[in-house]
Amino acid sequence: MELIQKEKFNILKASEGMHLRNIDDEYKQAYVDENSNEIEEHFPYYFPECYLPKSITLEEANNIYIEEPISKEVQGDTV
Repeated sequence: MELIQKEKFNILKASEGMHLRNIDDEYKQAYVDENSNEIEEHFPYYFPECYLPKSITLEEANNIYIEEPISKEVQGDTV
């Protein structure tokens, strides 16, 4: 993971063969809750880079985002 500093913002970029996701955005299986509502399956949103405010450091970005290898299931998708 690399933090590229620009004049007015920073860019957080994933390493080669990796992608980023919010650290709290995790896969969740579909289920029926206590009120009989069907909750759909949730897949995390992955991205190769994101724009951050100038005030965010690489250490702070590591507390917000996680870098993971791109799996074979995701490579063919337009995620």
